[in-house]
Amino acid sequence: MGRATDEMGGSFARQFGQEHPSILVGTDWQGMSRDDLATVGNSLQNVSDFPMVAERLIQGMVNQWVLTRSFQGTCRELPDLLNEGEPVIAADEAYFIGISQGGILGGTFMATSPDIERGTLIVGAMNFPFTMTRSLNWADYELILRAWNDRRIDREFLVHAMISLWDLAEPNAYLPHAVHDPLPDTPVKKILYQVAEGDLQVQTIAADAAVRTLDIPLLSPALHPVWGVEELTGPLDSAYVYYDLGEPLPAMENYVPEQINDVHNQQRGIEAAREQIDAFFRPDGMIENFCDGPCDPQ
Repeated sequence: MGRATDEMGGSFARQFGQEHPSILVGTDWQGMSRDDLATVGNSLQNVSDFPMVAERLIQGMVNQWVLTRSFQGTCRELPDLLNEGEPVIAADEAYFIGISQGGILGGTFMATSPDIERGTLIVGAMNFPFTMTRSLNWADYELILRAWNDRRIDREFLVHAMISLWDLAEPNAYLPHAVHDPLPDTPVKKILYQVAEGDLQVQTIAADAAVRTLDIPLLSPALHPVWGVEELTGPLDSAYVYYDLGEPLPAMENYVPEQINDVHNQQRGIEAAREQIDAFFRPDGMIENFCDGPCDPQ
């Protein structure tokens, strides 16, 4: 959880904007932002309060839609966004980058956005109960839940019972309508899905499920096959791309990992990954491999 200012002022946003001249705007994912910590904490103490989290996530999605429409419309005319009287924001070019939480909720945003056709989802996934119980980040939140539910089987039941509420805003039900079978009044989307092998915060097992649901191919040459995902050589309109930073893989069980690494944050710093996004973020852009073979440390 964090603020949009943390992400927009972070090293990736600054570096990407400088390397590939772009205007980046963002807003908090209401429902799971830093300002929502108290609401989330209270809902873990009393899961009957969890609907408040789910409903705020819907408002967070609306905020993202409004932000996009605003900066394609009247905000283009703001004095600070004019250069010699002309808008610096192109009216007909808007792209989406979602990282981590933005890569998860960004799946819903991409499927439902009427204004954005190309998006990059970085170290994302789907199915919050499945994802978060395998995350390093879950350790702190589970302490709250454990104080009122000391048996692990009870905690697992409660977390997974929440899925009917998560589904209001998380991508489970929306991803099938992003690249294929679009929702009414929304265009077909093109999606670049980048993940990091060995990610301990958002494990790739949950990203694999998201990509199977999206029904997009794995870009060849790949690090390894992904069950249920076809491997194709680029250039491609939409694709799944693995990056490996040389860290060992976590165990497959739904436990908080015992080891620690920063793969989750380091993936976006790979030059080939940023070049891949830049090539894709063009009106006629395609997804290509910018690594020398599979995207591994060698």
